[in-house]
Amino acid sequence: MIVPKNFESLSDSLMFGLGFGEVTVILILALIFLGPKRLPEVGKKVGEFYRQFRETADTVKGTITGEFEEEPEEEPTEKESDSHHGAD
Repeated sequence: MIVPKNFESLSDSLMFGLGFGEVTVILILALIFLGPKRLPEVGKKVGEFYRQFRETADTVKGTITGEFEEEPEEEPTEKESDSHHGAD
């Protein structure tokens, strides 16, 4: 059997770190337990949940990253504020 060079990268890139074999077993079990009529419906709901989860995670990640990247406003130190009041 000839295995393509990018086969390893294909198996590493699947969801949640699962390989090709694991995803295949999960799909077969889902087909057995849910049946061919309910499998598309459940797959659609799982896909919608996953998309919403990713959007929420990206939003939270962006918010947290933005908070750390913002420069805090500089407040005058006591020494600087004393020199301004002493000049009056």
